[in-house]
Amino acid sequence: NPEYIAIVCLDSSWFPQIPDCQKLCPPLESDSVYPHCVYSNTRVDCSKPMLPDTTAVYQCRPSYSEYPSLTAAGVYKRTLTCRQNGRWSNTLPECEPVCGVSKGGVTISPTVVDGIDTPLGAFPWHAGLYTKDGDNWQCICGGTLISNRIVLTAAHCVVLEEPKDLKVGLGKYYRSWDYEEPYAVKCNVSDIRIPIEYNGAATTYVWDIALILLTEKVQVNNFVMPVCRDIHMTLEITEDTTGYVVGWGKTKADGKESDVLLHNDLTIIDHTVCSRKIPKILSIDKFCGAKGSVSIAEKGDSGGGL
Repeated sequence: NPEYIAIVCLDSSWFPQIPDCQKLCPPLESDSVYPHCVYSNTRVDCSKPMLPDTTAVYQCRPSYSEYPSLTAAGVYKRTLTCRQNGRWSNTLPECEPVCGVSKGGVTISPTVVDGIDTPLGAFPWHAGLYTKDGDNWQCICGGTLISNRIVLTAAHCVVLEEPKDLKVGLGKYYRSWDYEEPYAVKCNVSDIRIPIEYNGAATTYVWDIALILLTEKVQVNNFVMPVCRDIHMTLEITEDTTGYVVGWGKTKADGKESDVLLHNDLTIIDHTVCSRKIPKILSIDKFCGAKGSVSIAEKGDSGGGL
């Protein structure tokens, strides 16, 4: 075995001298942190086991930022040292994904019905949900990436699906699952969570919301990025507020689904006015939006965010 060295006993002494074996520290690898490792004034590969006395400094990767609480505690200024026992002096911290940053100065105007092409990276949190149709995967709904592993969508999109029968596409411009795109990420699903109160049309789609857990975390970048969440509920959905919808849904009410990602603006309208138009459908957990007299979102756009 070339990894073994022959040692012989010569004049009551071992020759060559029996070497000391050292415990190595494990590699430093992270999706969110970029480490810089040095041993004896020489840079070494952080993705391989390292010798004692190796030091490591680190910084957040692009599209990630420091957690404020860890910054205040001085965590990101620490130097990690590989000890003689094969353990690092501290654990490598994590950075949080940057959220809600649209790539480039997108002039967002006319998806969806009467929409126009959406520039790649303009809505990096938008997800496509796909199910198997024969030999092909077909886009059935949209969704929103709310963390590096969770997608928010509508319950009616996934209530009949098993995790193994559902896939999620992120960073996509083309609707087709098989279209090769440089920044697209295709994900398997490990779990689907739907509120127990959801009962579909029987209860006018109250609690029509679902969470999809991806099998693995996605690498956040300019083209795949979670949306910012209003965790403290400081924002209000008020009349005349304008937002944007995104999707591969029908481009005309009586047309076919779009081959490319589209977007359009949508303005919130008064709840009372809307309830008069659709009194048996509008439940308390819903709000209405439109562009003039036009319905913007169509079949295929369900589950996408505003």
